[in-house]
Amino acid sequence: MVSALLRRFLGSRRAALGSLCALVGAQALSCATSSSLDSDGAGAASATGGTGGLRDGGTGDGSPDSSAGAGGTAASPGAGGTGGTAASDAGGDAAGGMGGAGGAPPPLGECDLRAIPPCPSGEYCSLDPTGRFVCVPENDNQCTLCTLDGDCPNAGDTCAVSPNVDRFCARDCSFDGACPTGTICVDSATYGVTGSPGAAGAAGAAGAAGAGSGSLKMICVPPNDESCVCDPKREGAARRCVAGNMCEGTETCNGATGAWENCTAGAPMAEVCDGVDNDCNGQADDGSNLCASLGMPANATVGCNQGVCGITACDPGWTNFPSTLPPSAGCPCREDATEPNETCMDAKPVGAVADNVGMPLVISGRLSSASDVDWYIIDTQDVDEMTTNSYHISIQFAAPMPNDEYTFDVIRGADCAAGADANHSALIDYDWCVNGTGMAGGMAIGEETCSATGPVQCGPHTALYVVAVRRRPGLEGTCSQYQLVVTAQGMPGDCDMTAACDPQVQDPLIP
Repeated sequence: MVSALLRRFLGSRRAALGSLCALVGAQALSCATSSSLDSDGAGAASATGGTGGLRDGGTGDGSPDSSAGAGGTAASPGAGGTGGTAASDAGGDAAGGMGGAGGAPPPLGECDLRAIPPCPSGEYCSLDPTGRFVCVPENDNQCTLCTLDGDCPNAGDTCAVSPNVDRFCARDCSFDGACPTGTICVDSATYGVTGSPGAAGAAGAAGAAGAGSGSLKMICVPPNDESCVCDPKREGAARRCVAGNMCEGTETCNGATGAWENCTAGAPMAEVCDGVDNDCNGQADDGSNLCASLGMPANATVGCNQGVCGITACDPGWTNFPSTLPPSAGCPCREDATEPNETCMDAKPVGAVADNVGMPLVISGRLSSASDVDWYIIDTQDVDEMTTNSYHISIQFAAPMPNDEYTFDVIRGADCAAGADANHSALIDYDWCVNGTGMAGGMAIGEETCSATGPVQCGPHTALYVVAVRRRPGLEGTCSQYQLVVTAQGMPGDCDMTAACDPQVQDPLIP
């Protein structure tokens, strides 16, 4: 009972100090602050509000959740999830609303799952390779020409291979099952494999709209095993055709006339990598050295895959990223030694920082695939300095510069189940400090001057941190190295309030 009353008291004090923080601005009262990445890549101060939760009621580890989220609505933010639609589950654990009317908005570029529609006019909600729902433009991307996913215009697009072995950009429909006229929403894992995309589409569309349906990647495709319509944007596309003697060949789309023309099927010929049975032996692409023209790309094995010569495997520890690289580039992106660390539960310890030691901790890494996320555990130590407290956690990017690719999420207290809320997601810098002085509500706060027996005591505020480095939503990205610098001795004055106004962590030693 005493603990419950204390928590209620501390919660009310934090709420009051949060309001005061907005009024006093840059006075020397220490406070947790952070900046998120805006559309120009510059820092924008994050909004602060009441307590929050997970939008989908998920685990908070960044992985998809198959069960429905329980809980809140925009009218009652922070109590839980929006209810466990596929829109929230398929994207994994989206950080929940922090206070304010209707909850705080999601990180820039992500779909606003509180709103109908969730994206501005002229955009739709797409599941990107990192498992986040992002707003992308309506740009007539369906059925455009491609060889790799990276050739398609929008994040979430898939370069799909039809049963006729022609490739096309298939837009994502995981959010709501909606597709352009003349196409249906199907499970990408079974399209072109089962031979019945219509059945997969019916099940997939129901899953996309149903509660807690899991994390299927859904794409828009032509029905009935058909190719995309031959039109000007399909000019030059090639697909499989069959002659009367059952030999296979390819025919080409004439965009001007809308016709598939010039089928090459006829007498048996030498097998080439094109997805068809050129030598009429009943097997397509079964010849040897079909992709000898690619040579020997670095760290890679090449071969014929669904009618296209490309990378079939990378050597251990290497990836073929970004996906826009030509096959001749091989697999040039080296994986970090800390892999796998894609989820909060797999976060790797990288060291400690203390407020009596000025040496910073430098974390270097690469995101070596479109879906890669790097999770780290950092031990921050508040050492007893007797009459003062210089504990000031500062986290910021040192590379690349300029940084328009990477952001990070922060969980103070290393609570994977709670996850990072909206005000601690998609950051480019972060501060949490007590090394200030000031008055709030008639009480002295800030521990620049403190003692074990005085009105302001000296911590301790030692805590584990979990930090997740991600790409900015919607980016294909690069394999460039990032560097995070972490210190427990941030510069005095950089913070303007204590953790009393930071609802992410309950610290009973801060009023």
